[in-house]
Amino acid sequence: MARVALAHGAAALALFGCAETWTGPFGANQAGGLQSGDMVVAIPVAPAAVKSRRTPMPEDLAALPTPRVKPVQTFPLAELVGETPDAVGQRLGAPDEIKTDSPALTWVFANELCTLRVAFYASVEEENYRALQYAVAPAEGGEIGGDAAGSPDAERACLEKVLVRAANR
Repeated sequence: MARVALAHGAAALALFGCAETWTGPFGANQAGGLQSGDMVVAIPVAPAAVKSRRTPMPEDLAALPTPRVKPVQTFPLAELVGETPDAVGQRLGAPDEIKTDSPALTWVFANELCTLRVAFYASVEEENYRALQYAVAPAEGGEIGGDAAGSPDAERACLEKVLVRAANR
C-alpha cells in the first residue's frame, strides 16, 4: 500500500532534488523513509522574509510616448459605388496596388486579414472614372474573423482594417 507524505516549504525542496538522499520517485534511499510507490505532495509555503519585487522601469523607457491608434468610422462599402478615384482615396487612403484591366481600373487594398478591391469604370458623360464594383476576399489561406467573405461583418472587419492602416500612415 502506498503512503502519502506531505512536505512544506524547505522540506519540499529537500524531497524534490535538493537533498543528496533523494534519488527519485521509484529509487531507494529516499529522504524521510519513503519507499518505492509512495506519493509526495508538496504544499508550497512562501517564507515571510521574501517579498515580491518589481523590476524598476528605466526613466528613459517611461518617457517614451505610447503609440495610439486613431479611431476610425466605418461605413457600408456600397457607399463607394459611384464615387471618383479621388473621393475613394479620401476615404480609404492610397491603394497598395493599381491594376489597369481595360476597361476597368482596379484599386487593391491588401492587409494580413483581407483584400479589398474597388473597380472603377470610365464614365462617358463625365470623362472620368467611377467606382462600380467592390469585392472583399480573405487574405491567402485565411478567413475574415470566421465570417463568409461576402457577409456584412466580413466587409466591415476588412474595411476597418483598411481605414485604420490609412489613418495611421
